[in-house]
Amino acid sequence: MLSFLVGMLIGAVFSAVIFFIKAQRTVRVQNQQEIVHRLLASERRSRFDVRSMK
Repeated sequence: MLSFLVGMLIGAVFSAVIFFIKAQRTVRVQNQQEIVHRLLASERRSRFDVRSMK
């Protein structure tokens, strides 16, 4: 019975760690997408400014 409880505890911790890692990965991906979006937006603005200056 004790070994069963220990096994359950280890399984719960393991699944929690995997869930946390997946959550962190999704957050990182979202941040990268935001950075890329901002870079593209600023690039478009700079091009538009150059065209308007001409």
